[in-house]
Amino acid sequence: MVIQVTDMKKNVNSEGGVKAMRKRGLLTGLAIMGSLLLYVSISSAKIPEPDNIIYGPLSSNGQPVTAGEVTLRVENSSVTLAKFSIGSSPNAGSSFILRVPMDSADPRTPASARQGDVVGVYLNNQLAATVTLGPRGTVIKIPLETCSPLVDYFPDADNDGYPGGPAVSSCSPPAGHKTRQQMVSDQQDCNDHDPLVHASRAFFFDADGDGYGNPREMVSACYPPAGYVANGLDCNDSNQKEYPGQTWYKDSDADGYSDMSINRTSCLRPSGYKLASELQSMAKDCNDRDASIYPGAVEICDHKDQDCDGIVDNGCSIGDFGKMSRNSHYLKERNWLIRSYSTTNREAGTYAVYLEVIDPDGTLPAAATVGLDANPVLVAANATTAGVTLVFDEEASEAYVVYTTIAGQVLSKIHVRSLP
Repeated sequence: MVIQVTDMKKNVNSEGGVKAMRKRGLLTGLAIMGSLLLYVSISSAKIPEPDNIIYGPLSSNGQPVTAGEVTLRVENSSVTLAKFSIGSSPNAGSSFILRVPMDSADPRTPASARQGDVVGVYLNNQLAATVTLGPRGTVIKIPLETCSPLVDYFPDADNDGYPGGPAVSSCSPPAGHKTRQQMVSDQQDCNDHDPLVHASRAFFFDADGDGYGNPREMVSACYPPAGYVANGLDCNDSNQKEYPGQTWYKDSDADGYSDMSINRTSCLRPSGYKLASELQSMAKDCNDRDASIYPGAVEICDHKDQDCDGIVDNGCSIGDFGKMSRNSHYLKERNWLIRSYSTTNREAGTYAVYLEVIDPDGTLPAAATVGLDANPVLVAANATTAGVTLVFDEEASEAYVVYTTIAGQVLSKIHVRSLP
């Protein structure tokens, strides 16, 4: 500690006597101050270990300071840990001494500091120095000086050039502080511990979890809250499949197969379009206007290429169409076409006989509307010839299908009803 003795009124006879007197006065002052600190420490301290001591000379614009107050606070705290009234001790002169109450217990004792804390030493409410506290019992000398005019320093703990809080007026920059001229922006940093995050940003609620937010539900924050994303580009936040950049494929007949030559890139689903993941196959649909025609479909003898292999009615026996033409009938009530035909099962060496009902536009109505188990319905799988004869009773709505098996000629009667 530097404590200067100023009481020199007693007469002395020599220069050596003066020096001796000064020495005795200094030692006496130190002893008194030490006894006072020891007494205060023993009488009021709650912690048996010694506290830290901070002391040093005081000046302002190069001149000694003989009045005012020195205070100590932990950084970012308004609690005063220690204070010293300048001039309160006749032996201190223009010096100060602070006893820093230390605490290492949990929870921390109020109005105490710990090793590693950064504390500010203020001279007449002006920050004059910052100190990082060492272990208990550490004594540190710090000269305190104020100046005029003061300089504003802004906190920038992450060194990103964005101020992390209000300015501190000081003669010299506290640790982790910069002048306004050293900053890259006046906008306050919303996270002064991350150099990659500066100002608050807009985040948008993503209800359907597709990575695109609702432009009408926005919050401002440093980091995205749960359920929020950094863009507001979603056109439909209630549908996970609809977002910017989606590619949709035309599937007019909704058979799960696309023409593939017609597609669109859009946020909303166009009418009659599907995503690739919604299609049965990405194989090209050779007729996107007929749901019964697609790659791999069952071939029906109707002058159409159901399976999209480029061959019309492959597997149908020669002459079937003539039979169908000669033996086709209409169900007058619905204007349905009733017909029968056969297909070849080359592996089994037999013919399959079918009966089907067709709408005037060439489509097959649902089985339930025609009274059949299926449409077309398999009448027999063991015919031995391709020839099929169909007789339809308009009045009774009954179809008589005649075909040949190994046992001979067979007649099957099927009732075709029209539901209301």
